[in-house]
Amino acid sequence: MMDQKKTARIAGILYLMVVITGIVSLGYIPKQLIVWEDKVA
Repeated sequence: MMDQKKTARIAGILYLMVVITGIVSLGYIPKQLIVWEDKVA
């Protein structure tokens, strides 16, 4: 029973990390990659 609880906790932490990195990749990174003031770039 303890192994199943530990596995579920690790899976939950990994899932939370995936969600957080997804939010960062959709919100923060495009703003850093695109230079809106430079039309040539």
